[in-house]
Amino acid sequence: MSITATDPALATGAWPRLQQPVVELDHAGRRLLVLLNLFRMGFSGLLLGLSWISVEGHLELPIQPPFPTLLGAQIALGGLWMLTLLWRRPRLEIQAWLQLGLDLPWICALIWATGGLGSGLGLVLLLSCVGAGLVMPPRQALAYAALASLHVLGFALFAQLDGEAVVWPHAGLLGAAAFGATWGVNVLTRQALDSKLFASRASRDLIDLARLNEVIIAQLHSGVLVVSPRGRVRLANAQAQDIVGPAPRGTDLAVLSPELARLWTRWRILPLEATSTLRDLDGEREFAPHFTPLGQEGAITLITLEDLGQAKARMQEMKLSALGRLTAGIAHEIRNPLSAISHAAALLAESPALDAQDQTLLEMVRHHAGRINGIITDILQLSRQRASIPEILFLADWLDTFIAHYSEGLDPDEAQIDLQLPPTDLKVRMDPGHLSQVLTNLLDNARRHGRPAQGPVRIAIECERFVSNGRIHVHVSDNGPGIPPEAAARLFEPFFTTSRIGTGLGLYLSRELCEFNGAGLTHVPHADSGCQFRIALPHADFRKD
Repeated sequence: MSITATDPALATGAWPRLQQPVVELDHAGRRLLVLLNLFRMGFSGLLLGLSWISVEGHLELPIQPPFPTLLGAQIALGGLWMLTLLWRRPRLEIQAWLQLGLDLPWICALIWATGGLGSGLGLVLLLSCVGAGLVMPPRQALAYAALASLHVLGFALFAQLDGEAVVWPHAGLLGAAAFGATWGVNVLTRQALDSKLFASRASRDLIDLARLNEVIIAQLHSGVLVVSPRGRVRLANAQAQDIVGPAPRGTDLAVLSPELARLWTRWRILPLEATSTLRDLDGEREFAPHFTPLGQEGAITLITLEDLGQAKARMQEMKLSALGRLTAGIAHEIRNPLSAISHAAALLAESPALDAQDQTLLEMVRHHAGRINGIITDILQLSRQRASIPEILFLADWLDTFIAHYSEGLDPDEAQIDLQLPPTDLKVRMDPGHLSQVLTNLLDNARRHGRPAQGPVRIAIECERFVSNGRIHVHVSDNGPGIPPEAAARLFEPFFTTSRIGTGLGLYLSRELCEFNGAGLTHVPHADSGCQFRIALPHADFRKD
């Protein structure tokens, strides 16, 4: 599961603007009006059916002659409102006032047609007030409640003037109930909307935070995996997939990397136990896995793969910086007396009075003075290394030309070079001067230290291409005695050497030159006799997804 920074704001480094969530109040209000219309039409149809039953069954119900007309008109009007809601014209606020406003005179006429407030149909007025509280803003809802109360009191006053008996407390309570229902429902609606706004804002914040975390994880230099308790991969950034391979969500860790799964299982049993190291798919880089439990009781595990090569490179950089400051201070102080010693030795060598023993001692002085000068030159080269200028090289042609020049004057009885040319279209990106210096050093080391007990040194140069990571491996091996394991672990340390005549900087400089060009140099343990080094060169046409 590859994680990429696709969000424009995050990809450019800008903090994502948290937009206010848009609550679809218009849609919710229209849906409430649809429900109110369905209730009106259903209620009117029910009363209309009861009126017919009362006629056919000779029931004595207090129903006036306009009653069926009022019910039929409400059903027809409800159908009209359904069409306006479907067309979304006019806007919601106007539709709410039209529908709920016309409810008031219709309910009053219905109460009058059924015998007055005592019929109990006044409670239908509360349903309209509840609808107003749900759909309208607070002030408009209270205005509607006041209008409903005026309709009730006006109807009561009209009935009293017409000579009917009116229970004024009943009318007053109905008006107060209209106010209470409208206000209470409106308050609850506002609180529900506020809760919805808060939940939407919190959800948006969590989404933005998740996107931000994904970008941060994707940009980390270390590999990051999140593993479930059952050992299934839930998340893996691009760096982790470069190390252990493609890891879609749900991949079994044991199938993806058995060694990492073994270390994870051991850590779950003994969390305080120090973990071992892990190598990538090519075996070039070494990583230290770190396990961190997340969630309640470690429900999931965060695995961080730290590149030990980068940590070692930082340590080497600090050593190199200190070494550069040191050499800048002492090179002049050492070379001046060394030049005087070398000059004095040269003058002394011209003296005819020296016997054979003195000549031997003089030769020792000249030899070690030259060795000291070589060490100083190599040390100064560490801090004066020129910048890399990579070029696209056709590897087959370049290797053929390089070996032809290197083999000039080479005694076949001393060393033989077997070059297995790669395909002619294989291209790498590397500074040709740096690559020449690295290969020269490896071939010189093979000639100097890789001599077998009998016969010449046989040096083989082979090439291998890896399509998955865009690397071209150049293997340089010999048929010599090989390198002991205790010495192989320190091969690339500055000043480490197993020879009395070497400075111990050749392999260190070669690896530095490779890293300057985005390449790598490693020693490959050999099962048979001999020694093998691998140069991992970047392919010129490889583009990482």
